[in-house]
Amino acid sequence: MISTTVSSTAIFVPIDLETTSKLLSKRRHGESLSGVVARLCESGGSTEREAVVQTSGVEVNVGNYTAMFLGEPIHAETLPELFARVVDLSFELDPASIERLASMKARTRRYVSRKREAIHPGRPDLPVTRTCTGWWISANVGVEDIVRSLRALADAAKLDFGTDIRFPTNAK
Repeated sequence: MISTTVSSTAIFVPIDLETTSKLLSKRRHGESLSGVVARLCESGGSTEREAVVQTSGVEVNVGNYTAMFLGEPIHAETLPELFARVVDLSFELDPASIERLASMKARTRRYVSRKREAIHPGRPDLPVTRTCTGWWISANVGVEDIVRSLRALADAAKLDFGTDIRFPTNAK
């Protein structure tokens, strides 16, 4: 029997083994699982990054575009913002997947890069934006570009586009 001291404010939440493993992989030296969750919430919990507002248990869409990422809706006002959120979530879950995506190209542009100028080589006039996790992405995108980018991200992350990542959300 394992003996542990539990805070009087602790609650117990069932978390599947895969999610627990991913959380533990984010652990810093000596950090508890609770500490990992608290740190991730602090780093990603700013209201500017929240995509869903909870009102009396009812989910309210707060964006023009929605994608599904691992069963969770991701809302955003713009297509670049939507892709940035999915990139950030993927990076937080599996940093190597975004590194793989960075090595891939869509025709002449890169999907993501650590270097601003690598997104639109030879075209500094085209707009780019930086995600919260520090990746540069194109801000010059349409629906077809986002579909292509999310398909590439799914491949890089070894996920299934149409199941694990969906955009538009009614697409299979």
